[in-house]
Amino acid sequence: MISQNISFKNFKLKNKNQKLKKKLISILSEENEVISSLKKSYKNSYTKKLIKKFKNSKNFRLIGMGGSILGTNTIYEFLKYKIKKNFIFVDNLQAKENKSEKKKFTNLIVSKSGNTLETIVNTNLYLKKKDKNIFLTENKNNYLYLLAQKLKSEIVHHNNFIGGRYSVLSEVGMLPAELMGLDSKKFKQFDSLIKNKKFIKSLIDNVSSTLKLIKKKKNNSIIINYDEKSENLFKWYQQLVAESLGKDKKGVLPIVLGGDHTITYPIVRGFNKPIHVVQFDAHMDYSKIEEGMKYTNSTSFRLLHELDHVKSLSQIGIRSMRDQKSDVNDALNNGSRIIKMSEIRDKGAENIWNHMPNGEDCYVTIDIDAYDMSLVPGCISAEPNGFYFDELKKALKSLNNKMNIVGFDFVEVNPKLDVGTNVTSYLGALTVAMFLGFIDEKRRLELR
Repeated sequence: MISQNISFKNFKLKNKNQKLKKKLISILSEENEVISSLKKSYKNSYTKKLIKKFKNSKNFRLIGMGGSILGTNTIYEFLKYKIKKNFIFVDNLQAKENKSEKKKFTNLIVSKSGNTLETIVNTNLYLKKKDKNIFLTENKNNYLYLLAQKLKSEIVHHNNFIGGRYSVLSEVGMLPAELMGLDSKKFKQFDSLIKNKKFIKSLIDNVSSTLKLIKKKKNNSIIINYDEKSENLFKWYQQLVAESLGKDKKGVLPIVLGGDHTITYPIVRGFNKPIHVVQFDAHMDYSKIEEGMKYTNSTSFRLLHELDHVKSLSQIGIRSMRDQKSDVNDALNNGSRIIKMSEIRDKGAENIWNHMPNGEDCYVTIDIDAYDMSLVPGCISAEPNGFYFDELKKALKSLNNKMNIVGFDFVEVNPKLDVGTNVTSYLGALTVAMFLGFIDEKRRLELR
């Protein structure tokens, strides 16, 4: 949001934008389910009886991702001075919480679809027999709904017409707010805001300025936070903007750092359009699924290759003798293009993309062990005869020139092994910065 108190000399509208005003008033006044959820008259799907049932619970653990948790976390950070209960927010694999702690928790698990992989993983990691659980999800046969039934836990229905990023004033945010001891009605200010002339004027000015900036191709968004309490607010804002505007190549480029190669599958699964995937790696990570171990570091790309929107998989730099022949054959039979280091050095790292179609969307995943083991002591699975920096640089630059990069991740750096010089971490950071620079330079040229 652009503040009304800031003067944008070059982007002020000369005349009052009456058309925009009418459009905004119309949107705010119309009857639709999402806007209705912002009003005091909105009927939550949980009861006061449920709030009373957990009135004496002192420790809560909220498990969710993105819009399912960020808004509530913001409420807690701003108002925790008056909240007498302990809330822990779990939106990744956190090492901070001592799982051996003897505290009894009430778990609030939030996922609209009920099939969010990260939420499912954390739910299975954190739930204990002694804990009480509340599941907030759509009323249909999804993973979390069925799990809640199996555990005989409380189930609160997440209305399917409310998207995660807009859900903080619905059950998603108001249920935990009431469990914190807060009055949910005090958050419902929409009715009075739309009658406030100053608010409407501020909204029109802000939208007008934003539209002018976009028209002038001023598309960069810089958020600078000087207040610790506002950190989660800005994370929430960033997520809301990225999810709302992240379409048609206009959104924030997703870059994910850290972890092992299990992270690539849920990221790629989250794309809603056809993409090509390029994997830089020493290993194929294409193992067969055995003994129910489906989501593992070694099976990620077999799972990824099965996704309907993945048009092709290119596996670059593969050279490990640990890869099974049957897995190699499966990958080839499924259409994977495997490019070994010998081919890269014969052709040149910049000349290995003839099989890729020009200009199509491409997601890139880089394992640090794509580099030669002499360069990456902070990698537990390093292999000899890998990329040297200049080779990977040429490969990434030429790939970026040919394809439209829609995101990338960088994995498998282990700081605990990277002792003394931190050269692995440095090389990883340099690679990420370099690749991002290639992408940014290309986009700037396209905007000219």
